[in-house]
Parts: sequence; C-alpha cells; structure tokens
Amino acid sequence: MRRSAKEVDAMNLDLYSDELFAIQIDTYMLGEALDIYTPQVIIQHSIANKDQFSVAISNDDGMLVGFFGLHLGASSEEHGYIGGTYALIKDISIDERYRDKGYDIRCFDKIFEFINQEINEEIRSVFLSIGVENTLAQKAYEKAGFKKRDSFFEGRYGNLVIMEKHNIGDQCN
Repeated sequence: MRRSAKEVDAMNLDLYSDELFAIQIDTYMLGEALDIYTPQVIIQHSIANKDQFSVAISNDDGMLVGFFGLHLGASSEEHGYIGGTYALIKDISIDERYRDKGYDIRCFDKIFEFINQEINEEIRSVFLSIGVENTLAQKAYEKAGFKKRDSFFEGRYGNLVIMEKHNIGDQCN
C-alpha cells in the first residue's frame, strides 16, 4: 500500500554537494522514460555555468530522492523571461524508488525559501516547461501552485507549455 502525499516523509532542498550526495548520485535510478539530462549532466552544467545550480531533494533520512537544475539568466531569457527575478526549473526527476510519494510536487512548497537563502533573494518567480501532451504533469504542477502561461515554447522535443509560480509574498499573480 502506497502512502499518500500527505503521509510522505519531510523533504529538504539542498544545493548539490559531493560531500552529501556523491555516493547516492551514483546509485540514483532514473528508469527508462527520462532523457539524457541525468543528475550527473545537470551537475556538470552547473560546474560550467555560474548561473546554473544543481538542487538535491532529500528525505529526513538524508536519502537523495530527487534532483533538478535551477537556471538563472540566459536560460530564462530564451523562454521570454527578461530580467533578474526569474528562475527556470529544468529536468526535475525523482529516483524511481521514491516516485508517487509526492516529493516532486512538495519540493515546490519550499522553493522560494530555498532560493532566497541559498541562491538569490531577488528571485520572485520560478517557471518550467512541460510537453503540451503531458496533461497529467500539468495538473500536478497546478496543484503545486503553478499557472499556465498563454504562450508556448518550441522545445527540442516539440511544443511546451510554460508554467510559472510566483512567490506568495509578491503582488504578481
């Protein structure tokens, strides 16, 4: 019997560090459905670009349960977000051993607190892109407080819906 999202262990967001997660990153299980952007690739991108960050999602036991990239600057501008108050969430994945427990959506409850403390306190909105046909994921992101933008983005793999979430303390809606 699976636990509901309400029953999921507490989760944490951390900037990736080899010290905390190197062993776990080597055993991270993506499954078959995900593309080439493994946590290792995201880590390499963040090493090469000061505006890209690797973010680890862990449970209370310190186990790595998920991962995503957070991009500032040029990546935001490619999607039509000009200015320094936006962050792009890319390539979110959950280790297949921890899927369907709510970690992917619950991490967005803490996203602004994490960004403001660890990266840049000027970030007011986060956004992501998801395949137009992936309505299940779109509904999940809506439950996490994201709203669909009216425009689409032509991605490498087809049309993408842009979804964004504003910091609750801001006036943007």
